[in-house]
Amino acid sequence: DVDYSEYDVIVNTSSEHIASIQKWRATVPPGKIVVVQNTDYLAGEGHISTVESSAELLEKLELGRILYEGTRKFQLYRRFMVVGQT
Repeated sequence: DVDYSEYDVIVNTSSEHIASIQKWRATVPPGKIVVVQNTDYLAGEGHISTVESSAELLEKLELGRILYEGTRKFQLYRRFMVVGQT
């Protein structure tokens, strides 16, 4: 239960641990910059909302403006990051 209205930039580096990315996103007011990371690593402890691509993460976030979308490949998984404006 965070009031994001006083912040200009919100960073969420572990959205795979949130039960509903869409419900979390709904708590962020319009006009905020968000930096969100996720993974496709299903075996991670507490990974309950993984995605298969940065495109899927963007779909869940429903951002008004996309500033960055990227993927980093590791040996066992991929890590996705998107930056955008709500």
